[in-house]
Amino acid sequence: MISPQAIVGKDCTISKDSYVWHFANVEDDVTMGSGSAIGSHTYVGRGVKIGDGVRIQSFVSICRNAVLEDGVFVSPHVCITDDKNPRAGNPRYRAEPPVLKRGCSIGASATIMPGVTIGENAVVGAGAVVTRDVPAGVTVLGVPARAAA
Repeated sequence: MISPQAIVGKDCTISKDSYVWHFANVEDDVTMGSGSAIGSHTYVGRGVKIGDGVRIQSFVSICRNAVLEDGVFVSPHVCITDDKNPRAGNPRYRAEPPVLKRGCSIGASATIMPGVTIGENAVVGAGAVVTRDVPAGVTVLGVPARAAA
């Protein structure tokens, strides 16, 4: 189901049993697997790969070419970025999209910085700022995010 109020770009592949809710903006060349959902007011950049059973809540921003493997959960207001030097017209811009591995969970209002990999079944706490890779099965919290004690 794609809401009539959603904007979906060209050449997207969205499984028939997935949902794109009201006012979502899905750019060109996005792939979305079976049984997944994109919440309202969410931005999904060009070329993003979304696996099966992924849940992306409302007000999320996902940079171009990010990868969200099967079973990933993204809470509301998460920001997934790809630019280490964000400046308008930056000639040094080099996209470094993050990878969210199978079954990981991202807490509300967390920020995932460029080039980071979140390991399988890892958990990122609410409000965390993830500046480096998170190993599989590890929970990280804080700013910058560190393994929970």
